[in-house]
Amino acid sequence: MVKLPIFRRSDTPRLILLSNREPIEHRLGAGGQPVAVVPAGGVTAALQPAVASAGGTWIAWGSGPADFEVTDADGRILVPPENPTFLLRRIALSEKEIAEYYLDIANRSFWPLCHLQLNHFSFNAESWKTYVSVNRRFARAADEEAAGRRATVWIQDYHLGLVAGMLGRIPNLFVHQFWHIPWPPPDVLRVLPAARVLLRGLLGNDLLGFHTRRYVVNFFACVADLLPGARADVKNGVVRYRNHKTHVRPYPISIDTRAIQRLATRPDVEAISRRIRLDHAPRDGGQLVLGVDRADYTKGIPHRIVAFGRLLEQHPELLGRVILVQIAVPSRSDISEYQDLERDIEHLVDQINRKYGRPGWKPVLHLKDHLDHATLVAWYRAADVCIVSPVQDGMNLVAKEYVAAHVGKLGVLLLSQFAGAAEELEGAVLINPYDESSLARSLYVALSMGPREREVRLMVMQKQVSNNTVQDWMRAIFRDVRKLRGRG
Repeated sequence: MVKLPIFRRSDTPRLILLSNREPIEHRLGAGGQPVAVVPAGGVTAALQPAVASAGGTWIAWGSGPADFEVTDADGRILVPPENPTFLLRRIALSEKEIAEYYLDIANRSFWPLCHLQLNHFSFNAESWKTYVSVNRRFARAADEEAAGRRATVWIQDYHLGLVAGMLGRIPNLFVHQFWHIPWPPPDVLRVLPAARVLLRGLLGNDLLGFHTRRYVVNFFACVADLLPGARADVKNGVVRYRNHKTHVRPYPISIDTRAIQRLATRPDVEAISRRIRLDHAPRDGGQLVLGVDRADYTKGIPHRIVAFGRLLEQHPELLGRVILVQIAVPSRSDISEYQDLERDIEHLVDQINRKYGRPGWKPVLHLKDHLDHATLVAWYRAADVCIVSPVQDGMNLVAKEYVAAHVGKLGVLLLSQFAGAAEELEGAVLINPYDESSLARSLYVALSMGPREREVRLMVMQKQVSNNTVQDWMRAIFRDVRKLRGRG
């Protein structure tokens, strides 16, 4: 058994954060010894300082192959290893639990449902039982970590939708949750057989946050329509149910704007950006259009590629003068729908390249390798146009990162009206990804846009991402936590 050193905590309310993904995992190094690794994921990295500054506890699925070789008997370890600032408690999941709680319910039920992609939705009653069981294990771990003391529990996302309603509700416990994906309207939510159970679970929170006001309105509509006995006060942002009050608010998540700006202007990143343009941008003033996504059916990648093909068909003068670089890192490849999507993308890219390509120039470059953040920011800086065209997205931080990275550069952002970011980024060219002909026209507008209009639009968006950073997002949430806690 690993013995944990003494870990002092202040008398302020203890912060207990719960998420599916862990901030640090352990893998076997070259010598066979466990090595701490920070998994890719911007939101997880952004949450870590909040837990560290509070000397708190982070409860997550222990997904690393060597995770439990370094913990105590209860799955606890102080992290990060070089300078321990918070406690990580890992939950061990069996292969059956991973398949049913994570792959089935989280990714085949909640994900397509909330993104309004019902053609991909499925529901398995046995998997739902496992989802309930795993949520109960997370709730039990949170109760044990709180141990009757004054604590704030912060639950992340749709993987843990029932936890709030399962907590022991000890005195001085404040529970809040942030739902990182869209929230659907009632006619879509009712497709989920366990819709009422999910709503009751979420109403165990004292504070519930969504990205946008539209999702908040959708949530109130679902409560009013599907949950008898609940009183939804939309004006004051409160739901009363079974003698409990839940405050529901919009908190648009953002990025670490200054960190991205500093990274974008580093000499090595500038050098990578110049090399990208030399290697890939058409010569003599040609333009590079960039797409950056996980290979997910919500991201609208096939619509985007088809629209680019139509652009070349309608404007043959652009042949050899523009390239679409689509970075689409494979995601959830053990799910058949994602395998089908990856094949569809490959087919569309090959089709357009065969039809329009010429010696020394291919219109579409498809990159599937994971890029480190510095290289990704270099791609942002190299791109004349960035196209973000999800068919539905809670926020979409690629759009904000592209804007932040363009310090001293000129670029155009094409942004889906169905992304949460569209409610903030007023300088973007808004698009409907389902209308491929219109999307092709918008691409032409972006490529033809003069430097003055590009500058004005970009300045508006850069001000917006500077005035609402991920730090502002967290401050807004915890300001409301303190205020609501104070009301008793």
